[in-house]
Amino acid sequence: MRGLLAEVERKNCWQLAEIMKENNPDTLQRLLYQAQCTADLVCKILRAKAVARLGYAPEVEVIDESAFVKRGDKSAGVGRQYCGHLGKIENCQVGVFLGYIAPLGTHFLTANYI
Repeated sequence: MRGLLAEVERKNCWQLAEIMKENNPDTLQRLLYQAQCTADLVCKILRAKAVARLGYAPEVEVIDESAFVKRGDKSAGVGRQYCGHLGKIENCQVGVFLGYIAPLGTHFLTANYI
């Protein structure tokens, strides 16, 4: 994600590897062209990491959306829309979050946690 969001003229594996301080683009090319990943696999990996962190398997997973105020228009999804935090229509962005809740604690599940 860092490489894709970087300000570089062209976004190919060589430039992305350079931004990420990699010696060559081989790992990025493998990720883009050969890696097999499904939503079910990502969920399984995230759940396993949360169980390892909290040490407790039975849980409740909660999906929640939250709006947060954003100035400008450079971020994805920013626009004038209802912001529950403010209770009115404002320039904001809405994010969707997945949480893992167990008696021993809570944990946010994010894709960058893989």
